[in-house]
Amino acid sequence: MSLESLEYVRKNYSTHLDSFIFTNLEVYIELSQKGAHRIEETLRVLSWKIDEQVKIKLLNLTTEKISLMTNDYSDEVTAYIIANNLKPEETPYLYEKYSTFGDYAKTAIVELAAERKGEIISLRLQMDNALLSKLLNSGSITHDDKVNIFISAIPRLTKDTCQTFLKGLGFGELSKFFDKRRGRKNYTKVSNLSRILDEFKLKGWIYDYHDDKRNKDKFEVLKNKPRIQ
Repeated sequence: MSLESLEYVRKNYSTHLDSFIFTNLEVYIELSQKGAHRIEETLRVLSWKIDEQVKIKLLNLTTEKISLMTNDYSDEVTAYIIANNLKPEETPYLYEKYSTFGDYAKTAIVELAAERKGEIISLRLQMDNALLSKLLNSGSITHDDKVNIFISAIPRLTKDTCQTFLKGLGFGELSKFFDKRRGRKNYTKVSNLSRILDEFKLKGWIYDYHDDKRNKDKFEVLKNKPRIQ
């Protein structure tokens, strides 16, 4: 294969192009690195059963955004695309489908989510609970950001899952809320507690909360609407 023969096959024998490339793959990579690269050919090569590093070499030559929603790539290739060629609009898809990906891709998704934590918080992006757990246990995310990520996720959490995350974030006292059968409970005011209780109220998990009349450093939380006497 030479540049001239490659261009000739591209122009005159397009139906045989893939076979020509496959037969001369090493030379094709060299020519691509010298400027003969075409993204549409790379996308086809990515689906072939060949050495993953060959695919990565081709991906190194492009900044084009590549869809992961419409293509099924290997774990390594998927991870590379997430880190370098991801379509921004497909980010929510990765968060929600996190558990369906391989280990390399999962690592890349966690790194992506940690990097874009501000977006997750502001847009309240939905995500797989396994990914949420990874973020809430990440050493690269501050505790404040972890709490904000958790609060943004409360609307879709179950009580059991919420309780687990509360314990992990240091809200041990509040985590016991789900174990109590009493209609009301007092909780020490700590940072972000009111924000969490606001979400609980929206979920219907509590009826209301207010300052404890007997202790200004606590909130009194009512699980159920008080009976009118």
